Formats: sequence, structure tokens, C-alpha cells
Amino acid sequence: MAKKEAFKIRIHDNDHPPPHCHVYCSDGSELVITLPLLIELFGKRVNKKIRKHLEERLDELTEEWDLKNPEKHN
Repeated sequence: MAKKEAFKIRIHDNDHPPPHCHVYCSDGSELVITLPLLIELFGKRVNKKIRKHLEERLDELTEEWDLKNPEKHN
């Protein structure tokens, strides 16, 4: 799990498709964002700081999804 400033990014094992990550914000809200397109599936809109962090780590996050969910792509 990555932690940066006021949010944490997590990818769960054996999660449902499509590939995605969960963003847990310090205000208690949660976002679910698709990988690699970074489209919001659930929660509030992604702010610029979170989007920038996701973009910077996109390859790493996509690889982590593939490792934790090898048979669940779409």
C-alpha cells in the first residue's frame, strides 16, 4: 500500500474486474479508480494531487494489480 500525504492507495488481492485501485482519503472518503485509464468508478472526483500521484505510479500500480489478480482483467 502506498501512502502519500492525505491519502493511501491500495490494490486488493482477488478483487473484481475491471483492474482498479482504491484511494482512501484522510477525510474518510474512498475512491475507486480504473487502471490504466484512471476513470472514477466510485466516490468523489479525483483531485489533481491524487491524479498526478496515480499517473506517476501507473506502471507500478498496473503491475501490482496483475500480480494480485492474475486471472481478473476484464
